[in-house]
Amino acid sequence: MILRNFLYLNEQMLNDYLSAIEGFVTTKVIQTSKQTNAKNAGIGINARIVSGEIGKKSNNEFETQMEAQITPASKVQKLIDYLNADEPIKFYDSMNDEIWQCIQREEVIEFMGTVRFSKLKEIANAVNELEKLCNALQDFTEVNMIDKNTQKGMQGLKQLSELQNKNEVPCLLSFNSLKEYQVVCYLDETFFKVKQENFVGDVTVLCKIQKKIERGQSVELNDIFKTFRELPLNRAQRRQMPNKKSLETPKDLSDIVKGPAFVVTPIAIYK
Repeated sequence: MILRNFLYLNEQMLNDYLSAIEGFVTTKVIQTSKQTNAKNAGIGINARIVSGEIGKKSNNEFETQMEAQITPASKVQKLIDYLNADEPIKFYDSMNDEIWQCIQREEVIEFMGTVRFSKLKEIANAVNELEKLCNALQDFTEVNMIDKNTQKGMQGLKQLSELQNKNEVPCLLSFNSLKEYQVVCYLDETFFKVKQENFVGDVTVLCKIQKKIERGQSVELNDIFKTFRELPLNRAQRRQMPNKKSLETPKDLSDIVKGPAFVVTPIAIYK
């Protein structure tokens, strides 16, 4: 049996998949056990037997109930068992063109590699940690650690990060630091099982393939202005909008993933 340390687990998706397979979602199990104690009721060895049996059995039955909660980790194992029953889930810790061609959309696969957040997310997280440190030092030394211009810049980076879709955290998985065949994941912030600063290093991603980015194509890991560019505007409104180039992620924060690559929906991420 494989024991997993979960860093991320999308319980909503997990319940949806299990309910589609089983027709319902099990949340708890009630186990009942019965025990019978048998006792002999005798008349004594010196008594005179008139009729009937020397001894008689008296049965006492005890029933015990235990309510067991179905944990998310056990649901993951159940889903994996269901999928393996048809065909073993494919596991890849490296990638090449032959494997790339074999992987199809909608497949559920395990990828193992090194994961990181988008550049913008990593910078925003670093800014938050720096701000906490400076505030702590400022309370201790009574000296302003951050000047107004720096505060303004840090606030701007935070606001840029917040332009990303609510609760959506983009990240990227790479095989042995290869720039090709990278795996783009969009995580729901509410399903993290650890602090985001601990979400680093080599991990395994159980995921569903959403699409493949072909060679010559690319995808922006955090396209913060995509929503604005895709607004349904008429011609007059489009003329009043800023130039398209001004609605692009700044180059220093841009995170473009070139094909071949995968875009996946993670079910669980673990070590």
